[in-house]
Amino acid sequence: MTAKPLTVLTPVASLLALAVTTLGLACAPGASAPAAVAPPREPPAISLSEVKTGQWGIVLRAPRATTELRFARNPDDSRARRWQVDGGFELVHEGGIDFLRRKDGTPFQTASLTVPARYVALPKEYAPFSPYSDGGTLIYSGQFHTCPGRVECPDDERWSIQVTPPARAHLVVAGGVHESAFTFNDAGEGTNIYAGKTQPLSSSHFVALLDPGLPPEVKAALEHLLPLMMDLFTTRLGALPIKPTLFVSLDPEPPKGSGFDMQGGALPGQIFFHLYGEQWAKGAKERLLDLLPWSFAHETAHLFQSIGASGDTYPMDQSWIHEGGAEAFAALTVLGLGVVSREHIEKRIEAALAECAAGLRALAGKPLNASAEAGAFSNYYTCGLVMQLAIHAEVGRASAGARDLFDVWAQFSSRVRGGEPWNQDTFLRTAFDLGAVEAASFARSLATMPQHNPLEFVRTLGATAMAGFQSRRAADR
Repeated sequence: MTAKPLTVLTPVASLLALAVTTLGLACAPGASAPAAVAPPREPPAISLSEVKTGQWGIVLRAPRATTELRFARNPDDSRARRWQVDGGFELVHEGGIDFLRRKDGTPFQTASLTVPARYVALPKEYAPFSPYSDGGTLIYSGQFHTCPGRVECPDDERWSIQVTPPARAHLVVAGGVHESAFTFNDAGEGTNIYAGKTQPLSSSHFVALLDPGLPPEVKAALEHLLPLMMDLFTTRLGALPIKPTLFVSLDPEPPKGSGFDMQGGALPGQIFFHLYGEQWAKGAKERLLDLLPWSFAHETAHLFQSIGASGDTYPMDQSWIHEGGAEAFAALTVLGLGVVSREHIEKRIEAALAECAAGLRALAGKPLNASAEAGAFSNYYTCGLVMQLAIHAEVGRASAGARDLFDVWAQFSSRVRGGEPWNQDTFLRTAFDLGAVEAASFARSLATMPQHNPLEFVRTLGATAMAGFQSRRAADR
C-alpha cells in the first residue's frame, strides 16, 4: 500500500498555533501628550462562489484600506504557484509567509482571487478544496483567513464568510443544509463547508456526507458503523455540545500512479477524510474496510477528548496523551464493534511497539516528550498507543473488568472541567487512582526520562498492553 501517513490536525494538537497580536501606542520622541491608539486591525470579509466548473472565486473585502494582507495559514508556496489574482495584484511567498498586495504598493480594500477546486497535499495542513466524485467539493475555510498588515492574526480573530452554492447545489455548514448563499462567522482553525448535490445522512448524534462514489460495500459498512461508533462514545464519555459532521470524499481526478493516498483530520465538530489515490476507485474494499473504521474511531475520539478542555490547551510535548489515547480508542472500538479482526489489531500493536522503540532510539538519549521538538511527532501515536493500552489493561485487571480506558478518560475530563490542568500529571494521577499503578509509572518514565534500552522497556509495557487483548481472547472462547 502506497498510502501516505494520515495528516492529523486537531484543534487540541495543532502545530500552527497563532501568536496573539498586541496593539502598541504611537508617540513621537519626547512628546508629553497621550499616545494615539492604533485603529483595530479588523480582518477582511470573505466571499466564496464558483466562477466556472473547477474554479472558485474568492473576494476579500477589508473594512479599511491596507497595503497588504497576510494569510493566517502558510503551509508552503502552493498559493503563489496555483492561485490567480486580479491584474495589478501579486501573491508572494516571503520568509514562509503568504502576502497579497498591489504590485505598486498602493493601498486597497478589495481583492479577488481564483482558486482551482482541485486537491493538493499540503505539509501538516488541509487543502482548500477536497472534491467529491459527483462534482461537489469540501471547502476548508482556514486557507482563506487573512489579516491586514505583516503581523500574525490574533488568536481570537473572527471572520465573516459568505458562501454561494453552485446552481442546483446546496451547502452544508455546521450540519445545516442551505439552498442559497449563506453567511456565518468563522474563527480559530476554520471549518469545512460542503458544496454539492450529495444529501447528508443524519442520525441522532451526527450528520454525514459520504461520497456516492465509494464502493457500495464500504458505503454500506460506514452507514452501519458510524451510528454505533457515535453511540458508543456518547454513552461512555458524554454527549458532545454540538452534533458533529462527518465527511468522506473520493477524488474524481487523482494523479496517475498515486496508489492509495489519503488525508484525514478533525476540526471542532467535524471529522473528514479525503481519498485521492487512483486505486480507491478500483474496488479497494478490503483496504477501506480495515483503514476507515480505525481512522474514523481515532478522529471521533479526538472530538470527545475535547470535552472539558478549553481551546488549544493540550501541551504539544505531551501529545502521547491525546494521540495515543485516540489510537487506543480506535483499537478498542473496532474490536468491540467487531468490524476489524483481533489479529489485525494485534499486528498494529506489535508494529507500534517496534516503531516506538525505533523512534525513541532516534531521539538519542531524550525522552518521549522531546519528540515534538525533534520533529518526530509519530512517536506520540505509536508509543502513546502502547502506554494507553497498558493503562487500559491494568485498570481492567484491578477492577475485575468493571473499568477500562473509557473510565480513565471520563474521570480525567471531569477533573479538567473541575479546574485541574489538562496535562500528563492529571492524566497519570487519574490512571493511578483507577488502578493503573505500574502502567502509570512506566508511562511517566517513558514520557520524561531517556531510556537506554528502549525496545526492552517498551516491550515490558507492551506485554501489559497486549495482555488486555489476550484476556479478551480467552474470554471469547
